[in-house]
Amino acid sequence: VMETFSPVRVRQTRLVPGSGGAGRQRGGLAVERDYEILSETALVSCQRQQAHDETAPWGAEGGAPGGKALGVINPGTDREQMLPARFRHHTIHRGDVMRMRSAGGGGYGDPAERAAEALARDVAEGYV
Repeated sequence: VMETFSPVRVRQTRLVPGSGGAGRQRGGLAVERDYEILSETALVSCQRQQAHDETAPWGAEGGAPGGKALGVINPGTDREQMLPARFRHHTIHRGDVMRMRSAGGGGYGDPAERAAEALARDVAEGYV
């Protein structure tokens, strides 16, 4: 639906391994999506769920924090540009790729109390 009504192409959507905080209960993984801009220019604004770039979702009862959200234009290229947590009216151009990543969830409880079989499953399924 997004591609039908907006001048963008979704190039990838994926879960981000290692973005869920460690804990007796592991935090949920972040979701990352790359958008390719198809119009000559686009004006974008964003407000991610964290107020500042250095803020990460905290863990609870001894759990580790989750991974930080991020935004970047043209990731992995010589034109890479990191985006702040909040911005308005940023111009991007045809062919630019905008990567947006949600924050991962913070873990709950002491990570040392996570069952060995649960940790093995986390590794086998690519969560960490």
